[in-house]
Amino acid sequence: MSTLFLSGIGFMVGILVMLFAWLIAARWNLYSLVDIAWAYGIGLIALLYGLGRRGLLVVLTALWSLRLGTHILLRLREDFPKEDRRYTKIKKSWGISAKKNFFWFYKFQAMSQPILCVPIAFAAENTSPLNIFDFLAVVICLIGVLGESTSDSQLKRFKANPQNSGQVCNRGFWRYSRHPNYFFEWLIWCGFACLGLSSSWGLISVLAPVMMYYLLNFVTGVPPAESQSLLSKGDRYKHYQRQTSRFFPWFPKA
Repeated sequence: MSTLFLSGIGFMVGILVMLFAWLIAARWNLYSLVDIAWAYGIGLIALLYGLGRRGLLVVLTALWSLRLGTHILLRLREDFPKEDRRYTKIKKSWGISAKKNFFWFYKFQAMSQPILCVPIAFAAENTSPLNIFDFLAVVICLIGVLGESTSDSQLKRFKANPQNSGQVCNRGFWRYSRHPNYFFEWLIWCGFACLGLSSSWGLISVLAPVMMYYLLNFVTGVPPAESQSLLSKGDRYKHYQRQTSRFFPWFPKA
């Protein structure tokens, strides 16, 4: 494993760290966070160099977890005490059984976690030198984090403009996919799968992005989001559905 190869991965990890720091700084209007992120970034890259694939694993999963979790937490704080409309609708449909049903819903989420972490487990036990699959994992994860962050930012700016009230966001990545944030989230899990491919049972890692694709497209992602959009935007959203790819980014139809 050459120094040049490690340096290339370290460079991309550094970009991820500073991107995450910039997102927080922009949200809080507190750009002095750059010094903290710089110090943490050096520590993370040093960990990567010292632990090899395990260090890479820690950095990528920590960045994904912190970015997504913080994004949802900040959005929840902004809307509090209102709840995500998807869960408000589910709560209403379950009625008096909501508390009990949500208990099992939470348990289902708990069961999905170790399944999704299969490629991470394979990568953690693999002691062979870093290879092309690890490089691809960093590239794919980087594209996924950048794309998802940009998609979330584009949608937030669109909604913040009062003139766009009741309109459908079809700008930026949203012009090419009705759910670009979900697509890039799925792409990140494809990157995680690449981390596990080098192990002897690495092909099982493909289960993670397959499961994530199913969950995003048929369970907790697209269906409730589309249902809510049709309810709030009506014919405008139907027109958007006819024009725009459902999940994978593609050129809009004429």
